[in-house]
Amino acid sequence: MKNYLLFTGIFVLAYVLLQIGSGFVLTAFYTPDLTAPSVPLSSDTEFGAADAISPLIISVLSLGAAFLSMKCLKQKLD
Repeated sequence: MKNYLLFTGIFVLAYVLLQIGSGFVLTAFYTPDLTAPSVPLSSDTEFGAADAISPLIISVLSLGAAFLSMKCLKQKLD
C-alpha cells in the first residue's frame, strides 16, 4: 500500500508542477491583440477559477490504475 500512496503522491506533484510550468510558459508567450481600435482597454483583471477536486480525481484514478495493474501482473506471474 505504501508503494501505491508514493506513486499517487508523486503523480499529483508532477501534475501540479506541469500545470504551474505550463501557466508560466503560456503567460510568457502571450501577446494581446491591440489592433482593434473600437474595443476599449479594460483595467480589470479576471483570473480563472481553480478547481481543487481535479488533482484528487486524478490521484484516485492513478491509485486505482496502479492497484489493478499490480494485481493483474501478480496473477500472471502466479
